[in-house]
Amino acid sequence: MTTRLSSLTTRRGCSSCTTTSNHAAYVAGANTTVEKLAEAREKNDFAAINQLEKNLAFHVSGHVLHSLFWRNLSSRGGGEPEGDLAGAVRESFGSFKGPK
Repeated sequence: MTTRLSSLTTRRGCSSCTTTSNHAAYVAGANTTVEKLAEAREKNDFAAINQLEKNLAFHVSGHVLHSLFWRNLSSRGGGEPEGDLAGAVRESFGSFKGPK
C-alpha cells in the first residue's frame, strides 16, 4: 500500500495559477515517485531506490514549502507576528504594514 498526497492541497490558499500549477507538479511528482519507489523495492533495484528517494525528497519538500508559504507568508495568510519578531519588524519597518 502506498500513500499519496492529496491533489486538493494544490489549491489551499493559492492566489495564482502559476503557483498552483507549480505546486500541482510537486504533488504529482511525489505521487509518481512513491509508485515507482514501491516497484523498485519489490524488485530490489537498489540503484533505482537511491535515486527515487532523492526525487521523493525533492517533490515532498516542494509541496511542504509551498504549503508553509501559503499559510504563513502570503498576503492572505498568517496574520501579524508577535513577540520578538513583531518588535524587529516595527524597528526595521515602522509597522507590519510596510513589509506587506
